[in-house]
Amino acid sequence: MKNCEVLKVNEEEINKIKNIFGYTKKDYKTLISKIKKEFGIRVVCITEGEKGAFISSSDKVHYCPGYKIEGKDTVGSGDAFSAALIMKLHEGYSATFACDFACKIGALVASLNGAVPDYKLKDIEKIA
Repeated sequence: MKNCEVLKVNEEEINKIKNIFGYTKKDYKTLISKIKKEFGIRVVCITEGEKGAFISSSDKVHYCPGYKIEGKDTVGSGDAFSAALIMKLHEGYSATFACDFACKIGALVASLNGAVPDYKLKDIEKIA
């Protein structure tokens, strides 16, 4: 973790990190701040599936709510979230915007069949 600039983990992964490093708090805001400070990570994001995600690239931690969809296949939605998050951060968008966009893409992929479904970015309008 000392070598990464962006850390994106899900609930299961953050629980493993908490155990490895002896973090006891469940509060994601405190945990993200500790991880950023201890490892010098620029952006930390914890996803909670359909419930949304927490993200921080500054001193503040923001919550981005999930989007309600009729789920068909969640396989691949986490990978789609990660790709969308990195893409928007690379394009210079704020962490909050990037996280919200990633939540929409993750929901879109979960609403389709298959781990890597065909879709167009304009299909995101169906989610928003």
